[in-house]
Amino acid sequence: MNQLIDVLIVDDSNIILESLTDLIGENNPNINLVCVNYALDGIQALEKKAPQIVILDINLPGMSGIEMLRKIRELMHVQPIIIMLTNNAYSCYERECMKIGADYFLDKSRDFQRIPLIISEAQQMIVRN
Repeated sequence: MNQLIDVLIVDDSNIILESLTDLIGENNPNINLVCVNYALDGIQALEKKAPQIVILDINLPGMSGIEMLRKIRELMHVQPIIIMLTNNAYSCYERECMKIGADYFLDKSRDFQRIPLIISEAQQMIVRN
């Protein structure tokens, strides 16, 4: 599996961005990570190069992650796999995100360590297609 996979991480916490970068990129040279703090910067990053995977926080300054999820699902021709990663893992948010089209809804405090496995499985699906 030598195909480079683009992953966009959108979170307003530098600690989370750094932790995800370390966690995901640690043993996988085939992942190109782009990290941004604001949803609007995430939209700009999407316009430059469409990632195959997006990790998206719900609470972002300027535009919420839920709004960004809506924009991604409405505007992008090639749909990325979207992982919602939040400290607000309430069932009402989960239902809304899944209804809009999130592929995963993860709690930062409980599910953070699952991300490399999810990325790896998604990477295998992307490479096969």
